[in-house]
Amino acid sequence: MNYFKHLGVTLYKNGYWYRTQKVIAEHSRFALHNLFITFNQIELTAKDKCKLFDTLVGSILNSGAEIFGYHTCKSIEHIHCIFLRKLLCVQRSTNLECLYGEVGRYPMILHRKLVMIKFWIKNLKLNNDSLVKKTCNMLNADTYLGNSYNGLNWTSNIKHILDEIGMSNLWIQHNGLDIKFASIKQRIIDTYKQDWHSAINNSGRLMTYCKSKVY
Repeated sequence: MNYFKHLGVTLYKNGYWYRTQKVIAEHSRFALHNLFITFNQIELTAKDKCKLFDTLVGSILNSGAEIFGYHTCKSIEHIHCIFLRKLLCVQRSTNLECLYGEVGRYPMILHRKLVMIKFWIKNLKLNNDSLVKKTCNMLNADTYLGNSYNGLNWTSNIKHILDEIGMSNLWIQHNGLDIKFASIKQRIIDTYKQDWHSAINNSGRLMTYCKSKVY
């Protein structure tokens, strides 16, 4: 057997997350199907539909996000996009940035990054005798040496997230700082919004859309 399950998450011995996220996406399809049945039976607002998705389907899609959140996970995002297209009654060819913008949603990878950051901050507060803390310290040492192991080093991914949002100082000085999750969350969201605006402004297909949309 080349895999095993831990707390409901399928882990493969090669250490890569491609098949793990595909399994998670497949498991979420049943919940998504039931959600669509509910939508056909009850009149709900778009806001309420999004809340139900996050509770019933998003919770499945984010299973184990603490450890694999930095990875793209296209199969997981595909489930999210199926929901958004159903919600807006649009075709598969609809631009992804438009999907997110119309509903005011963010890609699932952003939520996974937030889960990772919250887990990282929690680990920083653990006692040094904790096995999890010792493991993180070992990974930290590899990260300082530049050993990311092809993206499999968890703390290296945390560093990349902080680097992406211009908060590298939190990684460098994390042992001496009282790190606030709220400030990192806001910076991640703000960075995504900047990238979103850039994407629609630079798209020839969305010239009219980007003139009218405020996100």
